Amino acid sequence: MDVQKRFGTSRELELNGVWVDIGDGARVLVARIGNTRYTEYFQKRMRPHVKALRTKTLSDAVAEEILIDVMSNTILLGWEGIFEGDQALPYSVANAKRLLQELPDFRKVINEIADEMEAYKAVELEEGAKNSERSSSGT
Repeated sequence: MDVQKRFGTSRELELNGVWVDIGDGARVLVARIGNTRYTEYFQKRMRPHVKALRTKTLSDAVAEEILIDVMSNTILLGWEGIFEGDQALPYSVANAKRLLQELPDFRKVINEIADEMEAYKAVELEEGAKNSERSSSGT
């Protein structure tokens, strides 16, 4: 087994996200959970709650609020084709935060994408670049 091919991921894709179709013409730009921006922001948001974490008294509501804030600022980075009714919903951190809060199943889909290693594979990125070079050189 080629360990790089099996487990190697692109730090660039993990941080800047990948576009993923989620159906009905909509797609989302999702960074990987655990990227550096995510980790730093998560640690910053958790700092005021260290004592509650240590004593296991952090409420589920506070934990969920922190998770949604972290996801909306570091994981869900954009979208296209998202509507509310017949109105296109422009991407913004505020809109992302609201949807992640109001729609737990949407949050679950974003979380699953962000946690899926295959979407961020370095080998696929390299192969895509090689194919792009070939097609632009006319071969």
